[in-house]
Amino acid sequence: MEQTADPSETLPAPEVVMQSPIASTSPPPTIDGSRQDDTSPELEDLNQSFMDVSQNEDTIAFENYELFIEQDTKDDIVEGLPIVVDVPAEPTPVVQVTPVPDIGDGMTIMYDGQGPNRPGTVSIKFQIEESLLPMISTWVNQSRTNVVDRSSSLCVSLACYLLSDLEDAYVRAIEKPTTTEQLLSMTKSLWPDSGTLSLRFHHKDVDMHLPLSPPIVVTPDQYFDLSQFIKGGQNEFKLLQRCDMSNCVYFVQVHHPTQLQLGVLASRRQLDESWNQFLATMKRPLEHQAPWNEIIKPSS
Repeated sequence: MEQTADPSETLPAPEVVMQSPIASTSPPPTIDGSRQDDTSPELEDLNQSFMDVSQNEDTIAFENYELFIEQDTKDDIVEGLPIVVDVPAEPTPVVQVTPVPDIGDGMTIMYDGQGPNRPGTVSIKFQIEESLLPMISTWVNQSRTNVVDRSSSLCVSLACYLLSDLEDAYVRAIEKPTTTEQLLSMTKSLWPDSGTLSLRFHHKDVDMHLPLSPPIVVTPDQYFDLSQFIKGGQNEFKLLQRCDMSNCVYFVQVHHPTQLQLGVLASRRQLDESWNQFLATMKRPLEHQAPWNEIIKPSS
């Protein structure tokens, strides 16, 4: 007996055809009802590109490009039609820049310590080599010397940093600092303003007691300049706390003058020069024409 074939086995599975997003990819029918098969190579490439994108749309990205379709049929002619695919540009990464002192590469930490959580005295002791005194003296005598090169002078600065600021600077840093000096270069010094901190030391047979909350005079970088009180060998200063200062960290730093310090020095010298020129002008005798000089003429 002749077996009848199962239609499900003989008929091929329907082919799934993905329609290209370009309208009218098939040429229009001719007069006799047939279709022309003269699609241009450019159009075929474009259709294939969109097929690939549809199949893998999660991984394929386009760059801006233009493709011109040229299709000549009996009913219509399309020439020079641009197709542009715009892809939004990737967002530019945001780099956070914090204004901090430009201390250069030569900073050395002579002392560091966290403030106690109770009133008391913090003793700061450090050694200064005799070989560094000429460079420190150059900065101290800046009004009488020509400080141009940063490497020719040194400053000794007392700074106060908030512990939370140091922690935040480390967290925000794109490149994590590997040394304390690098961490300080990313943070600004900040002094308390509640009148609870002062500095005591002995200088030239005189007991000095200066306020630090805030200091009377600070550098543009919010440092308290100790340079004029420094001597060779052992140096000792005492911080007097009148409350809990455990949120503060104290540092004594030896460094070259910062750009802001040199800028203040240049402005001060310019003012001094203007004042000296004014004094020189005032010392010259005044040129005054007496009204009677035209009336009384010397006899010939």
